[in-house]
Amino acid sequence: ACAPGAPTTKSRCQHAATARLATRLKPAAVLVLGDLQYPRGSLRGFRASFGRTWGAVKDKTLPAPGNHEYRTEGASGYFRYFGLTPPAYRAVAIGTWRVYLLDSNCDRVDCAAERSWLRADLAAHPVACSAIVLHHPRYSSGAEHGSDASMASFWRIADRRGVDLALAGHDHAYERFAPMD
Repeated sequence: ACAPGAPTTKSRCQHAATARLATRLKPAAVLVLGDLQYPRGSLRGFRASFGRTWGAVKDKTLPAPGNHEYRTEGASGYFRYFGLTPPAYRAVAIGTWRVYLLDSNCDRVDCAAERSWLRADLAAHPVACSAIVLHHPRYSSGAEHGSDASMASFWRIADRRGVDLALAGHDHAYERFAPMD
């Protein structure tokens, strides 16, 4: 969502329109890939902008934090708005899937501890279908940020444990790759 009061244009600040579409689809879950509230993820911004649009599906929203959430100290607006406590990473069940919501802001969080948790949880909960959700992509053709080699350790863990799907945001573009191994 754009900052409260930011104007809607043809190509910017379309969060109200996309939230209406998501609501009409009646999703069982909404996975969000970080950078949920611009420009800095403040609680005020979440309440005044994100909440007034995407708040319609808040009870179904499973968020992963992006770098903009951390532009507010400790991503406090993100944690308070969603009623979460640090650390931001966790696993949830969506139907038969086990979905790992990760915090890829390794400059702000202890990613070594997160990787240890991910390894252990994947080993303890083998399932037919699993996914990782994070903000920073390991691979991306995006012109603004592109591939992020610092995500390779998460990717290796997921690959070794047979994770089926990886979702990431950051580049603000839709892209999908053929299956990789």
